[in-house]
Amino acid sequence: MNNNACISCLISLVINIIILNYVLNLETDKCSCSNDWKRETVKYTSGILIVLSVVTILLTFVNTKPNLLMILFFLAYMVVGLIHLVITCVYYIDLNQDEGCNCSSNWKRPALLYPILVLAVGFFIGVINLIVFWPQISKKLDQKMLNNKKSNKA
Repeated sequence: MNNNACISCLISLVINIIILNYVLNLETDKCSCSNDWKRETVKYTSGILIVLSVVTILLTFVNTKPNLLMILFFLAYMVVGLIHLVITCVYYIDLNQDEGCNCSSNWKRPALLYPILVLAVGFFIGVINLIVFWPQISKKLDQKMLNNKKSNKA
């Protein structure tokens, strides 16, 4: 991982804290029109992404060379991020379409759209990075596993 990955994890961390705060406020306000499986899913996936972002940032500072653990965290982050992005978009659209929902119609609902857009752009940049750098990462991992096998035989 490099500084760009660390910066994107920090941005994702802040965005997911904003989204989680919005969803928790709706829950605290007992907003019945937002009370469905999407709100729960957004809440839990935001929490998971916050934890994965923090762990990824810590792993980046501990070890700057790509290793299997970092790649697994990145892949887990991408899978959870994709699920989170799709469900958050659907959740936002549902809240926007419910004109009678006064408990969710404040400045925060339109503000929810911007983090979704930033997450979408960041997600696609991450996928592109993974595709572009995968051959290099895979080659390094193969060499590392080959060296480990040789040292275990010796």
